[in-house]
Amino acid sequence: MPNEHKIIEIDKLNGCKHVRLHKFNTPSIGEDNFYRTSISFGSFFYSRHSRNNTKKVLFYLIDERIIVDTSHNYDDLPVTEHKGLYEFFNYIGYDRKKKRILNIR
Repeated sequence: MPNEHKIIEIDKLNGCKHVRLHKFNTPSIGEDNFYRTSISFGSFFYSRHSRNNTKKVLFYLIDERIIVDTSHNYDDLPVTEHKGLYEFFNYIGYDRKKKRILNIR
């Protein structure tokens, strides 16, 4: 069963406004491309280089296992569903070879 991930796009130039909710699935253990996808996912969201954070935008991974702040309601945000991690990367303009976001809308 694939793992569903939810990412909040935060506009840092506009008072840290929550702009959009991104949803996509990643493969589970044993499925095709599991290892490659999990390495890319980890290097984007958990890297010490903060690849998910630029001067203009922050992509924040929502971990639903740990709910600390319940004051935010993400239901009113526009939702963009992606087929997978790499479609999400293409959408936000992330260059996997250069390991940075190049084209921010």
